[in-house]
Amino acid sequence: MDLDPEKLVQSSVFKAISTMHVLSSIGVNPSGFSKLLCSRFYAQIVQPQMEYGIAVNCLNHTQLKTLEEAQDKCIHKIYGASRKTFTKVMLHLTKLPTMKERVAQFLFRSLSLPEDTLLCR
Repeated sequence: MDLDPEKLVQSSVFKAISTMHVLSSIGVNPSGFSKLLCSRFYAQIVQPQMEYGIAVNCLNHTQLKTLEEAQDKCIHKIYGASRKTFTKVMLHLTKLPTMKERVAQFLFRSLSLPEDTLLCR
């Protein structure tokens, strides 16, 4: 299995945006379900698609920015906000971490793994 970080990020972003379009058609949009429920759909379905592989890959700044931009697109779609609207408040209201925070969480967890884990430091 090829885990090239650049390909992984591009694939993850494509899948996440595609899934968000499908979810939007069934009510995960500003005029559909509540904002909180929509953000939970995002957290349970879309966000894991973007997080796939980030625990075992070293992402550079550009790749991390690509993931952040994809997350912003999804959050804008949920709230019906314009592209220029900052998502920091929306993420805070729904208690969703930024992708940078998720990468940090994965790295922090990797420090406390047992010695026989396949993930090496």
